Amino acid sequence: MTEEQEKRITDLRNAGLGYTTIANRMDLTRIEVRAFCKSHGLIRKTSLGSEKPKTVLDGCKTCGKKLKHTNGKKI
Repeated sequence: MTEEQEKRITDLRNAGLGYTTIANRMDLTRIEVRAFCKSHGLIRKTSLGSEKPKTVLDGCKTCGKKLKHTNGKKI
């Protein structure tokens, strides 16, 4: 990857574009763009400037029953 491509990826990522959109515009694979972004700390930010929050489930998607999270276990 050339320095010009790296700069363009950085600019597009900072503008809020996703891996696939950047890859399509630059004729690269999504995996190449993702690897570059991850290795250079180009994570997507929200409008408040923080990382996107992880989704927390309030209840079962099927029955609506309240779910209890056990610490140390994956959601």
